[in-house]
Amino acid sequence: MRTTSVTALEDGRRSPQELRRRPRTLRNDARWQDAQLVGRAIAHAAIALAILAVSSAYLPAVAGAVHDVAASAREVLATFLSGLFQTFGWSGVRFT
Repeated sequence: MRTTSVTALEDGRRSPQELRRRPRTLRNDARWQDAQLVGRAIAHAAIALAILAVSSAYLPAVAGAVHDVAASAREVLATFLSGLFQTFGWSGVRFT
C-alpha cells in the first residue's frame, strides 16, 4: 500500500482515500441540488396558491374595476376616432 506524504497533499495531489471518497460526495451534492430544486418548485406553487386564495376574495371587485376601465377606454377611443373622422370630413361614421 502506498502512503501519501503531507507534502504531497500540500502540493495539491490527493490521497487515495480522498479520491475514493470524492465521487460519493459529488453524488450527494447532486441529490441535495435536486432536493433544493424540488423544494423551490413546491415553495413557488404554495406561494401562487396563497396569492390565488387571497385574491379570489377580491376577484369580483377587481373584475368589475377592470370592466369599468375597459369600458371607459373604449368610450375614449370611440370619441377620439369620431373626432378624427369629423376632422377629415368623413361624417356619417360613428364608433359609439
